[in-house]
Amino acid sequence: MSSSEGANRDKAIPNGNAKRAKAGSRRGTHSSAKVKHLRTDFSSKLDVRAEMVARGKKLAADPDYPSEEVMRKVAALIVNSPQLSDDPKSDR
Repeated sequence: MSSSEGANRDKAIPNGNAKRAKAGSRRGTHSSAKVKHLRTDFSSKLDVRAEMVARGKKLAADPDYPSEEVMRKVAALIVNSPQLSDDPKSDR
């Protein structure tokens, strides 16, 4: 590719995306150890996520969850919380 073709190519990629396009050509730069670590880390997170999804489904199916006591405490917190929209000191 001539230098003029390269210059035209950079102009054809708007908003400075030429750097991104060039960086994309560096594939295969990850070490196999790094890739193995990422795969192991990702796999372990899937196991945790699956457990949490199963727990969430179980709780969602439980008509007594959350308990009436917990609901009353949450309701009291909401009722007793300050109204930030009415606070003149609020930046909102």
